[in-house]
Amino acid sequence: MAGARRLLDAVFPSPTRRVLTGSSWMLDDQLGDLLTPDSNIVRLQRTFQLVPGWLDGDGALLRSVFRQWGDSPASGVARTGLQQAVLDHLHAGGHFRWRTGWRELGATGADQVRAP
Repeated sequence: MAGARRLLDAVFPSPTRRVLTGSSWMLDDQLGDLLTPDSNIVRLQRTFQLVPGWLDGDGALLRSVFRQWGDSPASGVARTGLQQAVLDHLHAGGHFRWRTGWRELGATGADQVRAP
């Protein structure tokens, strides 16, 4: 993230405020209840403000977390805490969401992860 500011300053110099936007299953706020507060995904989420709405994200999450195509966790084998949390959530009937968020791209310090 810090590199993004340097790149933007070099390629598109401007004194105006900049924001980063992103869309991912990693921004699904349900993950905050499934993972530990110090997990990298939860720490990343704290740096973004979510916009309203979402899309179904089971397939995208399974592709990223298990390298598996499709929306069924049937062949998923948990080797990490994230994988186990995902399988537990899906087997309990839950689903994941593809969320979009934004964050300010500050000049100094604003690119750091905020405390909970």
